[in-house]
Amino acid sequence: MKPDEKEGWIIDLQDLESKITKETKAILVNNPSNPCGSCFSKQHLLDVIAIADKHKVPIIADEVYHGLSYEEERPFVSMGHLTKDVPILATGSISKIYLLPGWRCGWVICYNNHGYFDKVLDNLGKHAMIQLHPTSLVQAALPQILDTVPESFFENLKGKLREASTYAFKKVGKIKGITPVKAQAAMYLFCMFDPEVFEGISDDIDFCKKLLADQNCMIFPAQCFFSKNGFRLTICTSKEVIDDFATRLEAFCQKHYK
Repeated sequence: MKPDEKEGWIIDLQDLESKITKETKAILVNNPSNPCGSCFSKQHLLDVIAIADKHKVPIIADEVYHGLSYEEERPFVSMGHLTKDVPILATGSISKIYLLPGWRCGWVICYNNHGYFDKVLDNLGKHAMIQLHPTSLVQAALPQILDTVPESFFENLKGKLREASTYAFKKVGKIKGITPVKAQAAMYLFCMFDPEVFEGISDDIDFCKKLLADQNCMIFPAQCFFSKNGFRLTICTSKEVIDDFATRLEAFCQKHYK
């Protein structure tokens, strides 16, 4: 992933293709994204599918934030709807879109194009028989969750996320040395920090540890997501909490400016 001035976050397609070898089993695409809060355009997803098709590699589409795009110009598109050639496993869950984290109830939709996943389907069925199922409470509630939750619930959720994301982007963006990348979906805002601006901070892990110790604010360092010089915020909260966080973050940064 890399930040793009126009698109927000995009997959580095050249880097992606360079990493495909004979040992590659699948391409994993997390969209909408944790930690970036991105929602890829239809064309960008088609570009990824083209690479998968070229190298005959299937796709695992992690879509647990299915539909949680709050930018009208960037609607969510499921990868399974974009190809009749590349086999795709699309995963979903109640934890994010229905706001039920921790209950661990999800599903896999198999787009078995050209029968490439015949054996995969058989093995998925065998795996599903292993007794690692969700609690009976969730199993009992799931039919009603899927059948009766109105579209207004999702529109209200996306509206709140959009408002919080925009507010956090503006507040954090005012802090010297911190550059947030505008989110388009999901529940996160990813920020880059300039190590040249700060002293006494060795890397993003050090930044996050010292912020926690100094200001009691917990954020996730970029290295948790195989990157560097950045951190992830969770924005599904109130403006008051965002204000408090921004005040604490700015106070911490001021202590460490060169």
